[in-house]
Amino acid sequence: MLCFLQPNTREAALHAQNTLLRLQLIAVMRILRSLLGTRAIPFTNDERREIAGAAKLLGWREASESLFIGAISTVRGWFRHLVQRHQRTPRKKARGPGRPRIAGWIERLVCVIARRCSAWGYGKILGMLGMNGGSLCKSTVANILKRNGIPIAPVRTRQSRRWKRYCAAHWRQFAACDFFTVPVITLAGIRTVYVLVVIHLATRRIHIAAVTQHPDSVVMRNVARALTMDGGILAQWGARILLHDGDGIFQKTGFDGVASGTVKVIITAPRAPNMNAHCERVIRSIQEEFTDRFWFVGDTALRCGLAEYCRWYHRHRPHQGIGNRVIDPGPETGTAVGSIRMRSRMAGTLVHWERVAA
Repeated sequence: MLCFLQPNTREAALHAQNTLLRLQLIAVMRILRSLLGTRAIPFTNDERREIAGAAKLLGWREASESLFIGAISTVRGWFRHLVQRHQRTPRKKARGPGRPRIAGWIERLVCVIARRCSAWGYGKILGMLGMNGGSLCKSTVANILKRNGIPIAPVRTRQSRRWKRYCAAHWRQFAACDFFTVPVITLAGIRTVYVLVVIHLATRRIHIAAVTQHPDSVVMRNVARALTMDGGILAQWGARILLHDGDGIFQKTGFDGVASGTVKVIITAPRAPNMNAHCERVIRSIQEEFTDRFWFVGDTALRCGLAEYCRWYHRHRPHQGIGNRVIDPGPETGTAVGSIRMRSRMAGTLVHWERVAA
């Protein structure tokens, strides 16, 4: 059975409920004010819009008597700015002055083309760019190269022809040779013996091509034939380029004339020892590790000693130029079974350590 309250009783109940809610909200606002201090209550724009709309619907005069979150002027300001004013669409970010920036992929492609094709000028770069959907002018290409520190085509061409790049392009085909001298005791006294060393740059293999006191035309021509013949050491290495310095022994004895028939002979520039640095370094190793520690009696003793050094050099000596590996490793190299013992050659001058089978 439903019981409807009389109008006066209903209004009294609603008034009591509103009074209770108001007292609770006043208490909550007092606590919030004490926590926030002088700071404003952080209402969102949606909350401000709803409060301002309800106050407008109730009437500003009646709403001013019920507001306790702020002044009526503040709520009216919310109404003007958030309810009456239409929502504006966000404005696009204004573009700065000047031309728009070049697309990133276009700039990267220009740099790649310029570095890869050093002889290409602005025109060829533009042509390749146009084939791939890019459109620029020559001045823009010039600015891109300048911004990325890439020089113009003539400078890039000179840089691309440097000796280091040439060696890298023909690394497997390069062999170098050079002379060094060793004092030898003979019956006629101390004589100087010339030793010709040949090295393959890619593998670091060496070959003693000549040991003689008189590197005349007969000796040097025979050495050139032995090096460049079919089945010779250069053919075994796959070398097609022979590098040496401007020593008169090579040119005056006809060595270059014989060798140039099958391989390309390159003479280093004057006062440029770094062009033949690998051969210079292996000669230093031979001298420091072997020849400077002995007195040799006769050419034969020197030849036998150098042959023993070459065997040790290829089979037991690690080389930093090829990753600290041995050129011709034996079956015991790299194993982890057995005890380690030191082996020596040439009166303990050439030593190495290896595993001994159990």
